[in-house]
Amino acid sequence: MFTCEKCTKLWAIGCSLYQEAERAKKNFERVKKANTRLFETKAQYLKKYKRFRTIRDNKISEIKRCMDERIFWQYEHRLPYFIKDINDRFFHKKKMN
Repeated sequence: MFTCEKCTKLWAIGCSLYQEAERAKKNFERVKKANTRLFETKAQYLKKYKRFRTIRDNKISEIKRCMDERIFWQYEHRLPYFIKDINDRFFHKKKMN
């Protein structure tokens, strides 16, 4: 999506963190069904959820910072889709009770 090497690295970090958060979410759902160690797992899930949000926000600001103006203006029209993609992949999925 982005030509900047730093941005590519940041995108890879976001993808791996997304996968980690998805694993935590699946684990939480499994434990929730089993009704065992619910609070401990929920705390772990929320910790990873918060970490994902922080890194996502930092990543987006870092992308804006590390691209020079020429590259930034070239990709600026894609940035909302990039942000929407990250949000849709994790935050807008089935909400937990």
